[in-house]
Amino acid sequence: MSEEDGPEKVGFKRPPKAGRFKPGQSGNPRGSRKHNDWDVAAILDEEVEVRIGARMVAMSGFEFTARGLIRRALQDKNLSATIDFLRMCEKYKALEPPAAIRRSSTILIPWGWGLEEFMAMFEKHGPPPWPGPRCGLTKADQQKVLEFLEAEKNRKKKKKKTPGPRTRSVILKDLLDEMHSVQKNGGQRRRSTRYLLLRALRSHSSSKTRAARVVEDLLERYGRSELKPAGGFAILTEPPSTPEEIEEYNKMADEYHRQFREADYSKTGKYEK
Repeated sequence: MSEEDGPEKVGFKRPPKAGRFKPGQSGNPRGSRKHNDWDVAAILDEEVEVRIGARMVAMSGFEFTARGLIRRALQDKNLSATIDFLRMCEKYKALEPPAAIRRSSTILIPWGWGLEEFMAMFEKHGPPPWPGPRCGLTKADQQKVLEFLEAEKNRKKKKKKTPGPRTRSVILKDLLDEMHSVQKNGGQRRRSTRYLLLRALRSHSSSKTRAARVVEDLLERYGRSELKPAGGFAILTEPPSTPEEIEEYNKMADEYHRQFREADYSKTGKYEK
């Protein structure tokens, strides 16, 4: 009996004849996966996984490149990487300082407060609201605060929306705000990427002309005047609103002006008792 007439031997490196590829038949009839070799953005910005600390993090190719520049700038003290990253931040407007916060230009002393008490709280805690039962807010402002807190409470109860893809400006701002542990004066300090990069650039500027030019350019673009808070405060007394408060105010005003009504107007133009 020949081998072909005997039972079929199946095992290691001997697949069943029915499942074997026929001569001239491809093992992948649909062909290999098609790649668009001309899609430059898709290739360069393709998502990659990077180990940060003890965990793997997925990030875009743009963020991967930006982190590489930061690493070379801070760890390798590479001037070109420092300048390239700062120019990238300028391009996507990530290095611009936040707009100055304009606070209320008028602060009302709540009805019933003494000026001394109000100024003591103002010097200790700054503008109201203040901690404790005497928050320093007028009744109308207290109602606004309660409405705001209630709206925030309801907002947090709602289901959080899935965040969309981050823009390049947002990615760079997040990288600039990342904190790093550094040694300073024999102790550990926490400093942002922005702080460390600018300090590294300033250090290079003492010996390298290119760094000095960039420092001069950045100083011209981002002067300290842009960081000054806008506006000031005018402290006024809250006017009475209820009939009881109006009656009390009239009594206080009458008592205050009585000294002038009872005084004699002298030749010097001043009131004298």
